[in-house]
Amino acid sequence: MNGKTGAMKHGVDMGLDNGMHPEKYLPLMKGALLRPAKIFGDVREETARTILGYGLGIICLNLILTFLLGTTGRTPGLQVPAVVASLLAVPLGALWLHLWIYAAGGREGMGSTFRLVLVALTPAALLGWMPGVALFGFLWSLVILFVGLREMYHIPAPRAAAVLLLTCGISLVLPAVIAMLPGFTVFWPTIWQVTWV
Repeated sequence: MNGKTGAMKHGVDMGLDNGMHPEKYLPLMKGALLRPAKIFGDVREETARTILGYGLGIICLNLILTFLLGTTGRTPGLQVPAVVASLLAVPLGALWLHLWIYAAGGREGMGSTFRLVLVALTPAALLGWMPGVALFGFLWSLVILFVGLREMYHIPAPRAAAVLLLTCGISLVLPAVIAMLPGFTVFWPTIWQVTWV
């Protein structure tokens, strides 16, 4: 095996360029929002540092805008635990999604799932801080996840839909069930604010 072949894995060149390229953040954002069916070819070939930097950037932007909105008094229920939960939700959500991807037959590595999640977060991160519009961002992120499952993992459409249904359905139902148990208190994010149950 020569050096070039050894540097290739899952169609991604792992050895020639491992740097971060902030100049690619805007094209990634535009691609995720406007042409999700085509963006995952670029995502698969992009360096891990670039995708990670992009994901952290849109998450930080969302948290900053959410904090600024909270200072206006329009989201009085917003609490620090909600911000912490948002930060934890990304890696934990990616792990949870990867479990169902694997069950559906996807055999790409965990790194591919993180790439998928970070890019799919784009509309939710950009719109999630705005009351009344956050739901649209969340739904568009689900569309990007669905497209990514088809493009990156080659999972048939029915299985991809089942993966999203199980991933999101259980995540939404479980906190509600826990909230009904005696002695438990959980926070529940809504379109308008974070409320406590």
